[in-house]
Amino acid sequence: MNALTSHFPERTGAGRGHVAVAETLAFSRRSIEKSFLDMGQRLLESSRLLREITAAHEGMPGELQGEQFSAAVTLLTRLREEAVQIASRQDANGERVDKLAAMARELEDPIDGLSKAVRNLGLIAINARIIAAGMAQMTGDFDSFALEMVELGKNAASIVEKFSKAHRRLIDSLAHAGAANAAFRRKHEGTLSAISVRLGDQLAAIDGHKAHALADVAQSGRMAGSISRRIGEAVSAMQIGDITRQRLEHVEDSLTDLDGCDPTPATEALVLRVQALQLAETQDDFGREVAAITKALLSLSADAQQVLDDSCAQSEALLSTGGTALAGLVADLGSVSEVLADYEAMRTRIEALRAEVGLCVADMQARMEDIGDLEQSMRLLSINTSVRCSRFGEEGRALRVVAQEMRELAAFTVEAAATITGGLTRSKSELGSNAEPEAGATTEALSGDASRAIELLEGVVERMRVRATTIADVGPRASRLLRDAAAASETYGRHAQGWQDLVSQLDEAGQTNGEGGGAVDPDLLDRMRSRYTMVAERRIHDDLCGEALASGDEGLRGQEADASV
Repeated sequence: MNALTSHFPERTGAGRGHVAVAETLAFSRRSIEKSFLDMGQRLLESSRLLREITAAHEGMPGELQGEQFSAAVTLLTRLREEAVQIASRQDANGERVDKLAAMARELEDPIDGLSKAVRNLGLIAINARIIAAGMAQMTGDFDSFALEMVELGKNAASIVEKFSKAHRRLIDSLAHAGAANAAFRRKHEGTLSAISVRLGDQLAAIDGHKAHALADVAQSGRMAGSISRRIGEAVSAMQIGDITRQRLEHVEDSLTDLDGCDPTPATEALVLRVQALQLAETQDDFGREVAAITKALLSLSADAQQVLDDSCAQSEALLSTGGTALAGLVADLGSVSEVLADYEAMRTRIEALRAEVGLCVADMQARMEDIGDLEQSMRLLSINTSVRCSRFGEEGRALRVVAQEMRELAAFTVEAAATITGGLTRSKSELGSNAEPEAGATTEALSGDASRAIELLEGVVERMRVRATTIADVGPRASRLLRDAAAASETYGRHAQGWQDLVSQLDEAGQTNGEGGGAVDPDLLDRMRSRYTMVAERRIHDDLCGEALASGDEGLRGQEADASV
């Protein structure tokens, strides 16, 4: 006698001990109800987790089709197109600086000539004073002439010195700009074009990964859908638990009713035999259905594990390949941002240089006007000296030589000034406008585009990573729930282990009570039948009780015939 039937008491009289059997069955019924409820919850939770995994898996390539990724691609396309123009503008700026530097260097020789002319003017002024000092009769006029020449020389030296300083400042500014531009080229030469190519390659790679992932998702989706349907079928198959619970409850109720009345031995025997058959068929059906459910769950668990493994592997592959490409895009966009920042700094420096060069050129042009006035003063002084010296004959010959040298210096000054003026004019023309507001606005917009694209792509990568984490974390839980449900179903047969002993005891008790005879109570049998909800239950009841009631009617008619005789 097992634990389930150990408390089944021996029958001591009619109607005794049936409630105890009912309580034993109630224990089995409650255990079955709890077991199947637990398994149902596992299956429903695994189905929910499978849907969560499927959604996460579908969302992986879906991120590469979403609005944010499309917006990032739009920004990337614009960046690729603008990158070439930026590189072109930077090359133009570099060429402009180089041209200005070359033009500035071309002015070195004429400026050096001016400096020599000023020094010669000083020497001539000294000679003029010496000559004037030896000409006693010309002392008054020529002392004044000599002093005027000295003053002119000082003024000329001041003008040329200021002009030379402006020129040196121009040379230094252009040298700094040229060095900065060379450094920019060394750092970024070919960067934008190379990044542009890589951006195109990475976008193409992502499209390939996306197409492959969509095919994987479609296949996994079909398999996951099949698994979900099979889980639903398993949940439906677990109705055997509810059916078994009802059938056991009907047996319990029948035995309780029997224990609560005073039936004839024939009625008691029939009821016990009917319940023995009901319990026996319940045991058979339960065992067969549990075996089928266990087999289905074991197969389902294995197939689901394969689907989950595939989903995890596919998500990791997409995150590894597509995510790497996306990370490459982000890295290249970071490089673009760095180039744009350096380019904007260079552009700002070029603008500052343009302003500075403009000031230098304007300053030098203003000095050229002073040099022009200087040349006029030298020419006028030379003429005046020649006129005065002509009145003194041979004695004024030395000063006429001085005047001639001044005329030659004036002519050289005009020639040098013309060369310098031409160079300054070309420099001013090469300098162009004083600002490039559109270029600055474009660079600022592109920097914003790069930052926004980085933000969007990092968001895509992060959501893909979250989805991959979900698949990796949730998959084992779903698989474990299915394995637990399959393992648990294999143990459900234990609920029916003691039923065969109860069937034997009920059948034996029915046989024993059948020997007592008496009429069968049809009302009790009708109450029993009214609670049955399954066709199988009514069939068993009708097969036994219909035959017994028919036999009872025939006996009753024979008794009535004997009484009439």
